[in-house]
Amino acid sequence: MEKLRDQSGQAVVEYVVLLTIILGMAATLQYGVQKTRDKLWKFVICKVSAPCPSCSATDSAKAVLPKGGSCPD
Repeated sequence: MEKLRDQSGQAVVEYVVLLTIILGMAATLQYGVQKTRDKLWKFVICKVSAPCPSCSATDSAKAVLPKGGSCPD
């Protein structure tokens, strides 16, 4: 009976640790996906919105770039 009292809060501690690990992994994954998405959209907006292959993107396209990025000229 004494051994049972020593382990009475172990399940709660394990649950909190597991929940913290899962939330940390989810946050890291979300940040990585968001950053990749922003890079992809920046590339698409800069390349596709240009009127010709050697021209730069239009001003209206540059205005909608994610996180205030700019197209390489």
